[in-house]
Amino acid sequence: MILIQFPIWIIAVILRFALIVVGWFFVPLTLVADGARRTPPLWRYLFGNVEDIPAKAKKNRWTKYVEMAWRNPLTGLDALIKQPRPEKHPNPDHIVRLGYAKKAARYMSDGIFWEYWSLRKLKSGKYWEFRIGWKFVDGNEDFVPTLQVGPKK
Repeated sequence: MILIQFPIWIIAVILRFALIVVGWFFVPLTLVADGARRTPPLWRYLFGNVEDIPAKAKKNRWTKYVEMAWRNPLTGLDALIKQPRPEKHPNPDHIVRLGYAKKAARYMSDGIFWEYWSLRKLKSGKYWEFRIGWKFVDGNEDFVPTLQVGPKK
């Protein structure tokens, strides 16, 4: 099955990355004039609506740009693909952060969607994360292709 799942994920990653790069240049255009308070409908379907971003990101146009183009890009596309099943619990975050183990991993798969997630506690007190696939996460509409590698607080 991975022979089908992985190429589909690669295509989704490439397409998502291309749209994110487009957003780096077009999101500022959405924040001109009244767009700083309410994103024009044409742009909402890709880049999301400035009204929906967290309050801490609404300080000025720069913080709005960072939130919409870099931190949480393409939120307008979140409803396009729904998570096919609930996240398997306990997840590595719960196992490691609550002290049940120093490291944990999981693999989830459903049809063309898959995810591998590994989390390890470092001696410094921080965490090392490796996550690849589609981000299975409950309580969040954000079901997107992901690749996360590196330290985490």
